[in-house]
Amino acid sequence: MASMKYDLPLLDYKTRFSLWQVKMRAVLAQTSDLDEALESFGKKKTTEWTAEEKRKDRKALSLIQLHLSNDILQEVLQEKTAAELWLKLESICMSKDLTSKMHIKMKLFSHKLQESGSVLNHISVFKEIVADLVSMEVRGRSEQRTYNDSNDRDKSQSRGRSKSRGKKFCKYCKKKNHFIEECWKLQNKEKRKSDGKASVVTSAENSDSGDCLVVFAGCVASHDEWILDTACSFHICINRDWFSSYKSVQNGDVVRMGDDNPREIVGIGSVQIKTHDGMTRTLKDVRHIPGMARNLISLSTLDAEGYKYSGSGGVIKVSKGSLVYMIGDMNSANLYVLRGSTLHGSVTAAAVTKDEPRVESYDRKAN
Repeated sequence: MASMKYDLPLLDYKTRFSLWQVKMRAVLAQTSDLDEALESFGKKKTTEWTAEEKRKDRKALSLIQLHLSNDILQEVLQEKTAAELWLKLESICMSKDLTSKMHIKMKLFSHKLQESGSVLNHISVFKEIVADLVSMEVRGRSEQRTYNDSNDRDKSQSRGRSKSRGKKFCKYCKKKNHFIEECWKLQNKEKRKSDGKASVVTSAENSDSGDCLVVFAGCVASHDEWILDTACSFHICINRDWFSSYKSVQNGDVVRMGDDNPREIVGIGSVQIKTHDGMTRTLKDVRHIPGMARNLISLSTLDAEGYKYSGSGGVIKVSKGSLVYMIGDMNSANLYVLRGSTLHGSVTAAAVTKDEPRVESYDRKAN
């Protein structure tokens, strides 16, 4: 029988893993039933494999490796069986932790047809999101309840005064002799900024499913911080002198907040930041919106560029492969603040004119 050739692209960080996974399994199934190796031939121990099963596993392992890009391959070189490699690829390309699942659900809630947008493209993106949810085994209301229960437990632990709270630890100053509501450092900071403007809190709630999407929350605005935000469609900076490259926009797009007040985009450019590890990193296509209350780093934009993020213990990490790209610490308003600083730029602006301003919604409400 003539050998069959399959045109399957190499898996990299930009590949839609859920579809690649289906195709790769199909290739293995068409090649002497090698897909059986992905379940370890139904046996718990490799020592129980027959000589034929060991041969099939080696063949399946090499076939999968040949369909990986160098960036992915170097992350899985230690995996010695096809089943181990398959699970490792899932952990790298489709993390199934609760944070990642909630991020995908938020993308589903916020997805809607844009003005003058393509209906076919809208449907295609919708199907992509649904496929990702299915591959991550998201079960809707039960996992939302788990997520909400986890938040409720955190809040009740912060409010409670009983001995069952365990060891003291302040999420703000990271000291172990008090809780966050007792932190004098935080109290002094809030007192100094008490004349600041309150941030906007926007939510979209579906009473049938019990799902609630909080887009932006905070008690006091700070113009010197970067917030790592999951709901923002793009990076936003309010400080003109932070840009290292800049193009002015005349008759630019308009962003609408939850209060439906428009904020105009007056420029687009790049901003350099110095992160936790002392490295200088560049945020590209940053919108300059002077009317905003905070500087925002869009996690959805980084996600589209192949980065992964996960949060626990009051810390969120953005990474690609083994490299941690950014770190954010949770503040008293439950916002993740970038651990780093901005390198102020000095640029000459170039003018860009748009004939018809386009409205982009910062607050994408669930329908």
